[in-house]
Amino acid sequence: MKTYNKYAQFFAIIKKIGRDKDEVIWEFTSERLDENGQPGNSLATKSLSALTEWEYAELLRRLQRFNEFPPGDDMRKSIIATCRNMRWETRLPNGQLVADMARINNWCKYSERSPFKKPLIDHTEPELQKLVSVMKKIYQWYLTAN
Repeated sequence: MKTYNKYAQFFAIIKKIGRDKDEVIWEFTSERLDENGQPGNSLATKSLSALTEWEYAELLRRLQRFNEFPPGDDMRKSIIATCRNMRWETRLPNGQLVADMARINNWCKYSERSPFKKPLIDHTEPELQKLVSVMKKIYQWYLTAN
């Protein structure tokens, strides 16, 4: 197996979660045990190639939890898309328009029309179903008002 293929999944995950390669590997390998069964930084490394096959597989397993979509992610995306259709957007320094997540979360937490009063990411699937329904009604009102 070629090196760039072997580590591609690792690099994709750390890029997605915004972590530094050296930091992740050092943190993981600092758990290595010395001959007395004690963890220690003297055994830690920042090199992927210094990991055993088992260590690399375990590191990927641990990182995978950050690579999975939370339950209800499709409903969150639906709510975000609806909000963007109502121009709840903000412009990044590079000029790109993105969803205004601060506004969306403030609506979720503080609006009298929001049923659960918490940030979007904290809603459970049943709550998200209700929130999608509420947001659709608000969007219909938005369309008739504009």
